[in-house]
Amino acid sequence: MVAVDSNILLRAHIGDGGKLATKAEEFLSRAQPSSLLLDRLILEECSYVLKSMYGYEKQDIVYWMTSVINDERFYVPDREIVGLTIDIFGQEQPLSFEDSWLVALKKSGTVTSIKTFDEALAKRI
Repeated sequence: MVAVDSNILLRAHIGDGGKLATKAEEFLSRAQPSSLLLDRLILEECSYVLKSMYGYEKQDIVYWMTSVINDERFYVPDREIVGLTIDIFGQEQPLSFEDSWLVALKKSGTVTSIKTFDEALAKRI
């Protein structure tokens, strides 16, 4: 199994036509089912970059993330919680992906409570 960094996913997704985009697309196209590890931290980084650098709206990020985690080439640890996180991220304003992860942990029963000074997060838990 090969862990995939955000820059591979983003280059392939953005497809700017450069050498790195081509390499990323070629790499991903050769991957076998469940051969690529996709960690939630990489999804969080992708979320941040797509919003801050490329101006993506939340719903566009949610759509892209959903398609990535459903791609058979990727093994996603905690897939159910990651899916719940993506749903929460898409529905809750102004929650970030990482705050959505905490809410998902609570909703899934993985944790019993969350301690935070973040008022927006506290309202949703």
